[in-house]
Amino acid sequence: MDLILLHPPSVYDFRKLNIFWGPISDGVPSTSIFELYPLGWVSIVDYLERFGYQVRIINLAVKMLEDKNFDVEGLIKKLKPTAFGIDLHWLVHAHGSIEVAKIVKKYHPHIPTILGGFSASYYHEEIIRNYPHIDYIVRGDSTEKVLIKLLRAIKNKEDLTEVPNLTWRNRRGEIMINPTEFVPTHLDDLWLDYKKIIKSVIKYKDPWGYAPFVNWWRYPITAVLIGRGCYYNCPFCGGSNYANQLICQRKKPAFRPPYSVVQDIETIQKYINAPIFIIGDLCHGGEDYAKTFLRELKKIGVKNELAFEFFSTPNKELLGEIALCVPRFNIEISPESHDEEIRRLMGRNYSNEELEEFISTALKLGTRRLDIFFTVGLPKQTSQSAFATIDYAESLLVKFGKRINTFIAPLAPFIDPGSILFEEPEKFGYKLFYKTLEEHRRALLNPTWQYVLNYETEWMDRRTIMETTYEAASKLALIKAEHGLFSKREARRVEKKIILAKKVEKALNDGLKGSKLEKDHLKLLNSIKNYHLGITCNKKELEWPKKLLSFNLTNIALLKLQESAFWRCLSSLFNHYLSSVLLKKRRPFVANLRLTSTCDKNLDSLDFTKVKAILETLYQRGNRLLVIMGDEPFLWQDKEYGLVDVVALAKRYFLSVCVITNGTFPLDLPADVIWVNISKSLKKDGSLSNPTLDLILENIKRSGHHKIFVHLAIGGFDPEEITELIKFFVGKVKGITVELNDLDEPLHLEKAQQKEVFNRIILLKKEGYPILNSIKTLVTIKNPSQFCLDWLIDNVEPDGKIRQGCHGKTRGIVNICEKCNYLIHSEISLAYQGTFESILAIYRIFFQK
Repeated sequence: MDLILLHPPSVYDFRKLNIFWGPISDGVPSTSIFELYPLGWVSIVDYLERFGYQVRIINLAVKMLEDKNFDVEGLIKKLKPTAFGIDLHWLVHAHGSIEVAKIVKKYHPHIPTILGGFSASYYHEEIIRNYPHIDYIVRGDSTEKVLIKLLRAIKNKEDLTEVPNLTWRNRRGEIMINPTEFVPTHLDDLWLDYKKIIKSVIKYKDPWGYAPFVNWWRYPITAVLIGRGCYYNCPFCGGSNYANQLICQRKKPAFRPPYSVVQDIETIQKYINAPIFIIGDLCHGGEDYAKTFLRELKKIGVKNELAFEFFSTPNKELLGEIALCVPRFNIEISPESHDEEIRRLMGRNYSNEELEEFISTALKLGTRRLDIFFTVGLPKQTSQSAFATIDYAESLLVKFGKRINTFIAPLAPFIDPGSILFEEPEKFGYKLFYKTLEEHRRALLNPTWQYVLNYETEWMDRRTIMETTYEAASKLALIKAEHGLFSKREARRVEKKIILAKKVEKALNDGLKGSKLEKDHLKLLNSIKNYHLGITCNKKELEWPKKLLSFNLTNIALLKLQESAFWRCLSSLFNHYLSSVLLKKRRPFVANLRLTSTCDKNLDSLDFTKVKAILETLYQRGNRLLVIMGDEPFLWQDKEYGLVDVVALAKRYFLSVCVITNGTFPLDLPADVIWVNISKSLKKDGSLSNPTLDLILENIKRSGHHKIFVHLAIGGFDPEEITELIKFFVGKVKGITVELNDLDEPLHLEKAQQKEVFNRIILLKKEGYPILNSIKTLVTIKNPSQFCLDWLIDNVEPDGKIRQGCHGKTRGIVNICEKCNYLIHSEISLAYQGTFESILAIYRIFFQK
């Protein structure tokens, strides 16, 4: 195991401590323990696994909530990964994150701990200076590639100064802050593959370790992300444009391609029947982005409920497009206050008239539900202003009916570090009680949420904020009951919980002042200390509609079967054969993508936009295996894109992605297979004429890739060198494949010599040498064109043209079969025709881990 991601509760000792957090989590699906782990973990799992790393998520907070006797230390003691990752994204985890790191170091003093997230990035210097159980902090909002560099450096004991965005200590204990050099402007290689999460649940038999929040298995809502960063500057938000520039050095948002977001949705609805929340305002990507996204969405036929969030009121045209493309859609918006001046101060620049016009349009177009969120604790907001907001909420219910729902919650527990309010509180009439990470850690241990709050305003102190929240919520509950959003009995339950909450808080605050908690106070605390329910609302109010069956159990069951690499190999060949027969069309199965036409990186080649289109086209044409080649594919570059980006994208389409290289570049790729092509004769001194053998071997050794093959074009070697060459690479690579000749190399073996060479290779294979070609294919040297179905091949030239069939024939080479004998294609042809020996060879080459 390479990386285990541990998600802590907000306060590690919450099961033992008498702390009442009140309504601070009433507006989100998770409880007051904030057990929802960052969405970025899903993309981290996907990205690292594409590079061959093993990653596991363990939600300690959910496990602790579900089982009061769950032994955190016992579990951590058993784990032995290369590194532990712990999130400190939002500041509410300031206590739990540090405490979990202490436990890790207690049992594993030599295993590195890695901290990441917005709050970790903001406080990185304080953390690395004051908390010795944290070894590394990865800064920024996009740590997937940074983590790969860090894990590789840890494994290979490489120079950590080359890892961007990293804060750490050197051997002398000096604090090192590497430059923030990785701030991606594109997110083309970012995917939220929930299929991998479901497969991990099955693999580790750990449903609670992967559950995002405690009630997730009852209500399995998922989320997809359209981008990172923001254009808005909402003063309270740690994810605002201002905060992103300060913390992540991100000046503007980066967006995912619409097709990748839609593909995430398509994957989710294949396995889960619950709502999908689209995080991020669709308008931010621009009109073309939104239209492309909705057009792609319509193609897949959306089956689940979708929920859209908007930071400002969208235009009628966009709402109309959503209604056309999404059969069941929901919307949420946060005007924060009825008072337009206060709303503008909070970065919401729309009037009540515009808000109501938007609500009316959305309802007319068929939105299933529209949630509206208001907040207590805003600048220039008094208690009376907050109560007036409730009156406005009632007027909306009267005007628009039960398809809208309104909520009110405190701005709690903290003003986000890095936000404008946090950096310039006086400018907005705020006073901050805590600034450092340690101060916030200690604040989380206070007995009630009144003293956890890190702020008060000129218009409301902390106690007033607490009392106003309760009174406003109680009033809103009665209004909802009057208008049929829930029963009067439920309204009385909310009111009863609020009364109990006030009593509990008084008892605990008295204890804070020195008096002892009485038994009846503890009983009262336990009566309301139900982490599954909200205080000021019923948590189920936040749930959008879902189907009766939450999961597609048949598809999930098939995932276990799909874990078998041999099954994937067999089923892909069979499905392709079946589809070709039914369609009566010869469809290609393996594509050769030539990225470069010469070993000169200055020559023009395909740009990344064209590559993306080509990959999509190749997949649609039927290809399921991709081989990336060229005179040297590592030389391919398009601005900030490199070969690694092409491979990472290709893995979203193809069952196996392979790269053929000369081995002179570091072999750090997420490819399923890396072939090092050897086509030059060995010199007497033991080196290759070009490139050098030492360099190739060093790159192979340093790579750590699980599947590096040597590919020998044996027509370029003298017969007596072949046995020596194959034996030389045994133990250095995973396996060896052979072909007769590279088309661009001179063939100097006569027919008799060719037969002798292949007889030697067959003998070596029978003796157990790791030659991956089947014997059946090796003997086709006698009649190479007999078995080759060249229509199974697609070739992409560096100019982007796709040609089906033999690459040599399309180039007009005479007697190509006699000269080339590209045995991998012969192997695929034989496998396609049902030759079991060749099916096994294809399995071992392309599919076997």
